[in-house]
Amino acid sequence: MINKDFYTRAKELADSCNRVKGNKVYETLAKEFHIRKRNARDRFKSLFGKCVRDYISNNIIPTREQMRDAIIKSSTHDEMCNILNVNRDLLKGLYDKYFGYSTYFKCKICLLNEIDVIQYNPTIEDNYSLFISQWLGDGYFDFTNNRSCLSLEHCEKQFDYLKFKISLFKKAFPNLPGFESITPRKDINSFRWRSNNMYNSYMTKIQTITLEEALTKLTPFGWCLYYLDDGYLCNSGLGISTTNKELQLLIQKELSSYGIKSNISSKAVTIQSKEEIIKFLNNFIKPYLHIIPKCMHYKSYIKI
Repeated sequence: MINKDFYTRAKELADSCNRVKGNKVYETLAKEFHIRKRNARDRFKSLFGKCVRDYISNNIIPTREQMRDAIIKSSTHDEMCNILNVNRDLLKGLYDKYFGYSTYFKCKICLLNEIDVIQYNPTIEDNYSLFISQWLGDGYFDFTNNRSCLSLEHCEKQFDYLKFKISLFKKAFPNLPGFESITPRKDINSFRWRSNNMYNSYMTKIQTITLEEALTKLTPFGWCLYYLDDGYLCNSGLGISTTNKELQLLIQKELSSYGIKSNISSKAVTIQSKEEIIKFLNNFIKPYLHIIPKCMHYKSYIKI
């Protein structure tokens, strides 16, 4: 006989199931505890207040956010089911319940203006810093052939961070594309978002901005985004990666204006002292920690 009580084993089996059909929970319990399948079923329903099919369904039915992200990442209904790792039968009615439409493609279209609500009230300077942070960090600006576009790209693990930045741009410029413009790059397991043509004063300034102007115009929130893009935090300290000597000196100078001491290495501007790291986090991360996606929190905490 198995060295576990009935309740523990039943919960273990049901929790490990990712499909309702063919789950074999009752059969396994009956075999292991030398009882009839019906007895196993009756015990399970008494212990958990529902049959095993309902128990598993409640565990694996995706939330609206999970389903929305899977729609964004996929191109077809079947591909979305594979991302969610659920039987397509479980999704019956969820399109209508979550999005008000009955088919995958209509739901995809309805994401046109879908963004995450971020509890943040940016200043005009913060909005300009949003552009500067991406010019310094992971953004790509395209001003060729009369275009005026911005592209953002992040890996699978930072998918929520990509959505976060899109939502910031949408908050500042509601006419920009939303999550519907995210496209997967399966060859390198990443996701890319591209704006439509943006003709505004910020894009005009970005075309001719200098490194010195960029650093002096960065607000604390702009520093937050720049650090989340190009910074790191590890046992040896905190750093902002860049091999550009001019940029290194400008970063060091600007940090000193916040009362933060830093050093320059061949590949980064670094901060080793825990006291100085705490100063950096207090100025550029702590005020915005409540809106920073959890996938980026590994850059936000230091062990004392």
